[in-house]
Amino acid sequence: MNRIAFLVVLAGVASASTGALAQQPVCKRQGQVDQAATKALQEMLQRADPKLKQTLAGTWYFETRSPSTNQVSYMYFTFGPDTLFAYRNRVCGGLTGGCNDYEGIGLFAGIQTGNGVYTTMSTVSDLNRDSECSGGTLRVSGSTVRDGAGQVWRKVR
Repeated sequence: MNRIAFLVVLAGVASASTGALAQQPVCKRQGQVDQAATKALQEMLQRADPKLKQTLAGTWYFETRSPSTNQVSYMYFTFGPDTLFAYRNRVCGGLTGGCNDYEGIGLFAGIQTGNGVYTTMSTVSDLNRDSECSGGTLRVSGSTVRDGAGQVWRKVR
């Protein structure tokens, strides 16, 4: 996602001050609000580490190859200087050999646990998910980030 498109997405989120992301954020599981996960998300957002927000501000890229499906995923995460983020994922290959694009927006927070490692929580909304939450870990080192699955992200903007 180019910088202008991301800014348009962020502006849309910010202007939706009466929308779901601007209200108290919630976590949903199978369309229902998960009260425990919602409480955890809200606490994480209040305690979000300012250094992590500053470090992540910008656009990050990684790609994943799946030999079993003959597909490649080209993933971009763009983080604002606050807790907002947007993603764009282009998946190519497979049986059709074509590409499909996926985009979404959400909130993100992380709390440092030591030695550049952060416990994270995010909520994402897109065409298939509505305020779906997940948690994980990130290890930050210079201009790279390694997530809990071992995927290395590179900062590209």
